[in-house]
Amino acid sequence: NPTDQPLPEGSDSATTVGEGEPWEIQPKYTLRIPASGAIDPRATTYFLPRIFVEAQDPEVEFTMACVSSSGANLDLKSKGSPDNSPEGELLISGDNSGLLIVSGATNKVINALNSSGGLFIRSTGGGLAGRSLTFRFVAMTSPTIKSEFCSRAQSGVITTIRALGLDLSTVKGGGKLK
Repeated sequence: NPTDQPLPEGSDSATTVGEGEPWEIQPKYTLRIPASGAIDPRATTYFLPRIFVEAQDPEVEFTMACVSSSGANLDLKSKGSPDNSPEGELLISGDNSGLLIVSGATNKVINALNSSGGLFIRSTGGGLAGRSLTFRFVAMTSPTIKSEFCSRAQSGVITTIRALGLDLSTVKGGGKLK
């Protein structure tokens, strides 16, 4: 029976936490992610250096990070094995694929991206030079790993993996051996 009276202070409320949704107005994030990484032109793997991400709005508790690349697989945590986790405090989808989604408390998401030497990138064919990664960060009401929410990001960066100027004719310098 509906009533106009408020619930007594001692009663329990029956609220349920639903599926996570992106914030209506997405806040900006402070991103310190390298714009490029230099590698040997023949390299097929690369560890991305540590990154720094922080929401400019202190109200942001949960973040979904979407990292994508064409022609490369992204490996998080345990290298060489998929660490997908659809439940728990940290949700992971697409480990060892071209679209990695990590969602949870903002600090846990960033720690996961930086864990075990950093995000490991492995080419699916040929060298990594010339490939790029796209990072997008979405403020969430609670953790979820729905890829359709990646497009709601207002903060993102593209990192390009470029070849060092090395080839077989590169000479470092002369020297005499005794």
